[in-house]
Amino acid sequence: MIEGSEGYWGKFPDVFDTSFQESLRRAMQSKKGKSAGDPWCIGYFSDNEMSWGDETSLSIAALKSPSNQAAKLAFVADLKTKYGRSKTEFCLGRSACELGCADISPRSAGRR
Repeated sequence: MIEGSEGYWGKFPDVFDTSFQESLRRAMQSKKGKSAGDPWCIGYFSDNEMSWGDETSLSIAALKSPSNQAAKLAFVADLKTKYGRSKTEFCLGRSACELGCADISPRSAGRR
């Protein structure tokens, strides 16, 4: 879960955390031989009634999270890739060290 997130139904899942992928895999394993492969089944819900918030809610929640939060690591790495380290630090209004993201690179954020 994204620690900095809030929502009517609770915290938002951290899709960058390896445990999220593992839990989806386990859930889908139970569908094998049943609805998986059924031409009438067009998809599955990973959750019910997620609270997404507005267009900035999840990015703000990621930044409010602890420095080891997978979503935070991935988000800051994406910002640094797109805008560069110094511009990202300037826009966030703090040094990367204060954010706990001093050694973040796209590789260390678990990008595939």
